Amino acid sequence: MFCLGSVLVCFWVLTAAAAPGGSGFPYDVEIDSKILSRARFAVREFNKVNKDPFYFTLLEVQSAKAQVVAGINYILEVKLVRTSCLKGNTTGESCVLKLGMNENLMFEEFQCHFVVLEVVWEDSRNLTEMNCNPLPP
Repeated sequence: MFCLGSVLVCFWVLTAAAAPGGSGFPYDVEIDSKILSRARFAVREFNKVNKDPFYFTLLEVQSAKAQVVAGINYILEVKLVRTSCLKGNTTGESCVLKLGMNENLMFEEFQCHFVVLEVVWEDSRNLTEMNCNPLPP
């Protein structure tokens, strides 16, 4: 009887690990409007702590994964670009990339890794990881 129980437990563990989100492993998710909303949230948080005088905006979500933890981690690889909007003059939400700007003000691009933790039952969303690096011009 012990052997049969052990086999069933092993089978359950293996099938849980293979299922999307099983055993806490990240799994790919479709880049849809909900992922874009989480990415825009991460960019707003990035703009709050970034010391650049200009806002950055989302250029592209390159990949997205989800991970079941005490909530859901959304692991995002994104590309940001510097806008022409000065912080303090606007909220940043209305900033758009303006092409053909003064050449002295480069549109610096960043490659970023963001992790957004959502705990739905607590109605909370937090940026728990942020790692951004400038891309070469």
